[in-house]
Formats: sequence, C-alpha cells, structure tokens
Amino acid sequence: GRGMNLGIADGIALAQAIQSGNFADYESRRLKIAKAWIRQNKLMTRVAAVDGALGKFQRRMLRTAIRLGQHAVNRPLTIHLLKTLMGTSEDFI
Repeated sequence: GRGMNLGIADGIALAQAIQSGNFADYESRRLKIAKAWIRQNKLMTRVAAVDGALGKFQRRMLRTAIRLGQHAVNRPLTIHLLKTLMGTSEDFI
C-alpha cells in the first residue's frame, strides 16, 4: 500500500543523506513527501465524498488524469491536471 511506498521513499532519502552527509536536506525531502501524501489523501477523500454532478465530474477528471499518466508522452498533462485538481503548484508526483 501507500504506507510501504512512503517507507521505501524514506529509506532511499535516508541512504542518500547518509552518503552525502546532508541530513538537513533529508528532513526537508521527508516533509515534502509527507505533505504531498496528505494533500493527495485529502483530494481523494473530497472527490469521493462529493455528490451530484460536480462529484461525478471530479471523479471522471481524476480517472482521466490517472489513465493519461500511464503513458509517458502524456505525463506533463497528467501532472498539470492533478496539480489543478489538488490546488497546488508543488511537485508531488
């Protein structure tokens, strides 16, 4: 699940910090990844909970963005759609 993916990403970041000796960068990367996951989780919860036409539209847009992202050529568009849906300009993918 997502928890294991975060654990693996954290382990990689820690190994890089140990190798470079830059632990301040490690902490900032950990926080960035954790904040991105919280934003994604809130988005998924919000989209799943909205009723009516707006909810249906948001779920359709989310599914479309995910499907587009499966193809490398569409990745910039997918990132733009997800950032728009999440209301962020930060990199989180």
